[in-house]
Amino acid sequence: MTAADVETREDRLARARRDFEGKHRKSMVDMLVDGTEDLTMFIEFEPMQKQWRNILHELAGELFLHAESIELEDPAATGDKYVVVYKKPPVLELTEAEEARRLMNAAANRQKGVKKGAALTDQAPVFATGVANAELTTVGTVKRDLRGVAQTFDEMKERKRKRDEEQGGNKG
Repeated sequence: MTAADVETREDRLARARRDFEGKHRKSMVDMLVDGTEDLTMFIEFEPMQKQWRNILHELAGELFLHAESIELEDPAATGDKYVVVYKKPPVLELTEAEEARRLMNAAANRQKGVKKGAALTDQAPVFATGVANAELTTVGTVKRDLRGVAQTFDEMKERKRKRDEEQGGNKG
């Protein structure tokens, strides 16, 4: 009996993932991270199953690259997608119709307002509409309590101890 006969399904899958990650991480590092200063550089991978595309997205994120899955335009293909990894995200030019549609949707979203319980970060596109190169920033985050966590806990324990003493003194 050989080691391959004893290898479990999980071991084979883990080995396949390690091999896949090693091969594709090397190509991303060689071509995009170390290879060139050209910011328009990209790698287009072959069509693959979703779990392998997800691994490519993870690798790109770890290397601070931009990745996107693109569906094949071939009508004979049944939903196959491939991944393109960019050194820097591409700048897309919108047509006039697309820009008008985007502005109309943004205006409609602004009129709806923020739903109760919706995070403001989810609403960033609504608030940033019409502002060139807008970034979401946090305002008014001045920390008022300058005590550390340990000091705060010590003060809470001391107040509890005093309260317990007072209650004990009143009973006796």
